[in-house]
Amino acid sequence: MGDGQKLLETKKLAEELGAHNVRFIERRVPPVELAQWIANVDICLGIFGDTPKTQLVIPNKVFECVAMKKPVITADTPAVRELFDERELCLVPAANPEAIAAGIRKLKAEPALSSTLAENGFKKFCERAAPAVIGKELRESLQSLPIHNS
Repeated sequence: MGDGQKLLETKKLAEELGAHNVRFIERRVPPVELAQWIANVDICLGIFGDTPKTQLVIPNKVFECVAMKKPVITADTPAVRELFDERELCLVPAANPEAIAAGIRKLKAEPALSSTLAENGFKKFCERAAPAVIGKELRESLQSLPIHNS
């Protein structure tokens, strides 16, 4: 979870709900350690808010998780749909805790679906979002620009 702005509020809610299977990491996690945490989970969660930002971004954590071949549940937004669809991610309505919980239950109950989403998400990442792919596209775009000498 990190030491984000909602940490205390979230911890209080987890305590009120008796969520004893939730573990809070109350610090920023270095990238190597983060990779270890991701490697040890069954399902990763993306972005779910109801802010304008939610509609405009694919958070880095989604890329990190699909790059590690993990199934991801995240909000179904225009930004996410620019790259992914329901064959690669478990997409749920934004700001809908019941839908998030249903997504978790579904992936837990259907390991084959979870595995398929992880595999398809990883494949899409490799084809369209890996650093080498993005770098090549950027280089080609820059090379296509007319050069003006002043």
